[in-house]
Amino acid sequence: SLQKIAANHWQPYMEQTHISSEDATCYESNISFPTPVKIVWKSCNEIYCNIEQLRKQQKLRASRINYDKHKKDFLLYQKNRKKSKRKEKKLLKSLLKFLIRLINTYNDLIKKYKIKLSNKQSIKLNTIATVYEQQRSKVYGEVETIKDRIVSLNKPYIRPIVRGKENKPVEFGVKVNKLMIDGIS
Repeated sequence: SLQKIAANHWQPYMEQTHISSEDATCYESNISFPTPVKIVWKSCNEIYCNIEQLRKQQKLRASRINYDKHKKDFLLYQKNRKKSKRKEKKLLKSLLKFLIRLINTYNDLIKKYKIKLSNKQSIKLNTIATVYEQQRSKVYGEVETIKDRIVSLNKPYIRPIVRGKENKPVEFGVKVNKLMIDGIS
């Protein structure tokens, strides 16, 4: 309906409506290059911070989850210049087990104290659950490629787009199909 309104508005200014060109482009987002380990770790970190905040609000003691151990393992892996597939897979399995434990703990706390999550929090929790399912199926060999892979927790709609450029073979952003008629996009 919006296109019809725009077309009717611009109709007097367009002369050659029978000629059009279409192009697919990418509105690139500035995000760090997403590796599976980074995505899973950011998910773990996000859930852990939510758990700690929730426990503080309920005046509970700090959790005894081995967050520091997993943080240390992640940082040691990130410091390596050459990251072997074997180490990556081992760390990913460890982080995925940690992530599902965190998700279950968070859900238990929400149910126990009958806490209502905001819309933004529930969307983020669903995104993290999707990340867990995607990465788990990839690590344990259930799927070869992940359809609609999530590459950013804050912007889950962003997709990797292979453009084949020499300096940047993959761009991350929203794919857009633009239609141009008589100089108007």
